[in-house]
Amino acid sequence: MQLLYRGIRDYHTHFGFLKDLPGDVVSNIVKANRAIITVRGKCSVTADILPENYNHTHNRLYIAFDAESSQQLMKAMGNSDSIEIRAEFELTHRYFDSLHEALDALPESAAHRLMPSHDDFSIPMRRLNKLPNDYDELRMDNRESGEQSQALKTALVYPAADPPVLILGPCGSGKTRVLAAAAYHILRDAGASRLPTRILLCSHNASADLFIEHYFGVIKNHPSRPWQEAVIRLVPYFLRDTRGSYPLLYKTIGECAKLLRYECSKHIIVVTTYDTSFDLRSAVPDGYFTHILLDEAAQVSEPEALCPLSMATDNTRIILAGDTCQTRPLVLGDEAWTNGLGTSLFKRLYERYEEIGSQATSHISVLTTSYRCHKDILDLSLRLLYNSGLHPGVSQPPTHPLAPYPLVFVCSSLDPAPHSMGEDTNEGEASILMHQVARFVEPWPEEWGERDMATVCIMVSSRRQITVMRRQAAQYKGLDLNKATLTTTYGMLGREFRALFIGTSEPTWENGESCNPTKSTCDAYVFNTALTRAQSLVVAVGNPLALLRMESLYSLCKEKCWTEYLTQCLDHNTILTTPQLKEEWHRSGKHLLRQQLHVAS
Repeated sequence: MQLLYRGIRDYHTHFGFLKDLPGDVVSNIVKANRAIITVRGKCSVTADILPENYNHTHNRLYIAFDAESSQQLMKAMGNSDSIEIRAEFELTHRYFDSLHEALDALPESAAHRLMPSHDDFSIPMRRLNKLPNDYDELRMDNRESGEQSQALKTALVYPAADPPVLILGPCGSGKTRVLAAAAYHILRDAGASRLPTRILLCSHNASADLFIEHYFGVIKNHPSRPWQEAVIRLVPYFLRDTRGSYPLLYKTIGECAKLLRYECSKHIIVVTTYDTSFDLRSAVPDGYFTHILLDEAAQVSEPEALCPLSMATDNTRIILAGDTCQTRPLVLGDEAWTNGLGTSLFKRLYERYEEIGSQATSHISVLTTSYRCHKDILDLSLRLLYNSGLHPGVSQPPTHPLAPYPLVFVCSSLDPAPHSMGEDTNEGEASILMHQVARFVEPWPEEWGERDMATVCIMVSSRRQITVMRRQAAQYKGLDLNKATLTTTYGMLGREFRALFIGTSEPTWENGESCNPTKSTCDAYVFNTALTRAQSLVVAVGNPLALLRMESLYSLCKEKCWTEYLTQCLDHNTILTTPQLKEEWHRSGKHLLRQQLHVAS
């Protein structure tokens, strides 16, 4: 039984929220489309689940009633602002229906290109020796490997009707920049052509915004050479108030449908997410997009990738960029995994190209240089997943004076027993974690540039733990810790931070096994995605013994990420403890940790 609060936004619709729901419950409920609210012995009404819930990390579920239902509830509540209720939720099938519709709508010619054979691959139709560029934001880094320039040329030289070009690269290697530059050069080459050139560019939310905030928005507002091409950042209606630094470029389907269908200039770029892309089908005619570019394509399931690709024709150029060592598609259920739903379109095509041979692999461009992270952070990713396919750039991000070695672990407990079963909050760890944030950000290094707390990320396992962290941040006056970025493990894609602080506790079963294995940092792909968001510093807080136990029970991948992380911290003397644990650490904790690491490795 939960509490219901009421509030009124307008005459016809009344709003409220259910309070104190577990974070993972909220994450699942937001996929529903309505709730049946029952006040025992008084009334039963229907409420809509608001899409705004996707934007909130509080342990609340926001709902809406029509006027008649609201009157019934108000009568039942009397003079009170809250009441105990029973809630039942109906799962919406709209998301899954959209995936089925995308598959049904996929043209046969496009489907053939996504299941290629040897004879489907052509030789380059032209040579590109030099790609002129008017904007620094889109220049490729040619000073070291020239990989970005080569990837850009590969994306542009093959016939549009060929199977997709794949750009494979690790974190921070410039995949997003290459796609942005490809879109720019496609429109630049179109020039005075009378044929319309329309580009659909899809990614996750944070990455989609990057295309606007770092590239297209910047060059369209260039002080001396503003780019004249039309650009739209398409957002769903419930994100209509999220407009970024270039609000005129952000539009909902309702705002831009007429522009796309009737008043569009002959050249345009539409940037959106995979989910929202399906809504475009009703706004544009068949064959509207001449180019479809997918970023982070290895992080979405194949049906999700087909949402934008369902608008492809036999002559639509398709380019996919991704990293098969980052977070995998979120798929729940053993049967779904067994039947291949966890394999992304990007990975399946990559393996198919490798199987066909050199005629197909010529359509793959591989980036191996990462320009984001300090080399010691990258070294851990290299050990875990990348083998030899990852190299740091020559210019290294500066570390923190308090942590010359950028990986740190702070022990919040040395109890070998796991954290309390099923709990998704940990007040003690939150206190220690926020203390470490304050400890490192108060002496903000000059080498890090202007102080910006938004570049400091605090990652925890659940939405409810975010609420706990907010309370902890409020206790530190004058440091603006409340302005740090707070997120869960699945909010890391497409982002970059100066420093990352990780709370490692998460809900576990009685034996210490993770309750949420697909979102656990014991998953090497989730771990790698989080780790490689950080440029200069990673500080993890938790119980190392319980963490190793949880990792030993993890079955979705064989890589032991926390074993490797703790080993490196132990070797570099960057495992710290609270004052209360210092004596225990030196007496027995350090020895016990070494023993467990030896067993784990």
